Amino acid sequence: MIRIVCPSCHSPLSRAELEQATIDGHLSMVCPECSMVLLTEPVDEHLIQHPEEAPAHA
Repeated sequence: MIRIVCPSCHSPLSRAELEQATIDGHLSMVCPECSMVLLTEPVDEHLIQHPEEAPAHA
C-alpha cells in the first residue's frame, strides 16, 4: 500500500483516507488532519448536473 505524507502536518495517509472536495471548479484531495489541498485537477463539466438542467417534475 502506498502512503502519502502531508507536507504540512506530516501525517501519513493512504489514498482512502484523503477527503475529496470541489474547490473553484477543481476536484481536490484534501488532508483530513490539516485541510491542506494535496492534489487538484479540473472537473469535467459534462459530469456535473446544474440546477437549470435538472429534470422538472410535473
